[in-house]
Amino acid sequence: MRLFVYLPLLVPALAALAARPLADRLEPRQATWLLTTAAVILAAAACPLLLPLARAVDYTVERWADEDAARALVRPGQRPSSPT
Repeated sequence: MRLFVYLPLLVPALAALAARPLADRLEPRQATWLLTTAAVILAAAACPLLLPLARAVDYTVERWADEDAARALVRPGQRPSSPT
């Protein structure tokens, strides 16, 4: 029972330990998405009234990632194919 009280305090420590390796491996945009999502999730963990904001940010970040992945698949000068 007492572990659940201290568990949210360990998350920032784990994030600090993982920050340098992730910064070396991720592109700046991906690192920004990760940081934004993590910050909003931590805020929602502290204040349940922020859960709708956390869901909206998670959805938006996922959409941005999908759009970037789609852009990466389309070559420059090539028109994207429309779904039929």
